[in-house]
Formats: sequence, C-alpha cells, structure tokens
Amino acid sequence: MKNRYIKEEIKKSKLFQWQVAEVIGITESAFSRKMRYELLDEDKKLVLEAIQILNERKILK
Repeated sequence: MKNRYIKEEIKKSKLFQWQVAEVIGITESAFSRKMRYELLDEDKKLVLEAIQILNERKILK
C-alpha cells in the first residue's frame, strides 16, 4: 500500500485527510490524488509536520 505510514499516522491521530490537506494548503482532492503514489521525501515531511500541528491543536483545546 502506498504511503502506509502516513495513512496509519492520520488514522492513529483520529484525523481526516481533508484536515491534513487544509494545513498543507491544498484541496482534499489534490491530497487524495497525491496519496495514490508514493510521496517524495519532502512531501512526506510536510504531511507529517501537518499531522503534528493538528495533534498539538487538539491538545490545546
């Protein structure tokens, strides 16, 4: 499965792909299309940072 680790992190964090897409500044559909293929290392880093930001926001609530 492509981007398995990313998908597991999103699921584990109880987030939705649209939330991650919003933080990185793209549409949900664009993010979904990107996830069909293995992400480049810099894109993986960006997505993981977005997940971290969203998790920190949840803690602050």
